[in-house]
This record gives sequence, structure tokens and C-alpha cells, in this order.
Amino acid sequence: MTNKRQPPNNTGKKSLTYPVMKAKCATCPFRTDERGQYVCPDVTKRVMQRVVSEASQICHHPQLSGKQETHLCRGARDFQLEIFHRLGVIDAPTDAAWQRRLYESGSATTPTKSPVNVPTA
Repeated sequence: MTNKRQPPNNTGKKSLTYPVMKAKCATCPFRTDERGQYVCPDVTKRVMQRVVSEASQICHHPQLSGKQETHLCRGARDFQLEIFHRLGVIDAPTDAAWQRRLYESGSATTPTKSPVNVPTA
């Protein structure tokens, strides 16, 4: 992993904080075709399962051009936001609600700092 920022949380563990892509990249597995179908449904399904049960998805797009992977996937985050909102974990399917929840759980050091305003790849 290339990001070394590790803010403290109330569990006594260190956690990594990655900014989220501002928009879906050109090769995002969460892109849809003109019929509204995922372009690569097998990959999308695997990522969906992983981001709900294991960890957030790093955007792979920079790696395709030999750059470091430094941001989370916007498509995967949007999916997480929708699922966690439906489950009642966050109060709205937004980045702001995600940040508030992280702050409330002790995983973020400030309730208003949002790492989502970053350029797309």
C-alpha cells in the first residue's frame, strides 16, 4: 500500500484512510452499458461481495497506466453507501453520512473532513 496516513481510532488500532475518487473512472467495474447492465458483471459481483464483507476497493485505473493506486473506487463506494444506508448503518447514502459514522465510531478524527474531493483518474 502506498498511503502511510494512519489516524488513530478508539479501538487502539491504526486504520488507513484513502480518499475516494470523485467520479467513476473509465474502466470502473460499476459502469453500465446503454441497457443499464454492468459491463463486466462477474468482476462487479466479486467486488460487491468484497466491499460489503471485507474491505473497500482501491481504484485499479491508475495501475493500468503505471501509476500508484492511491484512491478508493467511486463505484464501489457508491454501492457501499447504498447498502449501508439500507441496513441503517448510515443515515443517508452519502459520503458525508459515511464520514459522520466513521467519526462516531472513532475511526475518523474529525466529523467534517471528507476525503472525497479529489480529481478523477
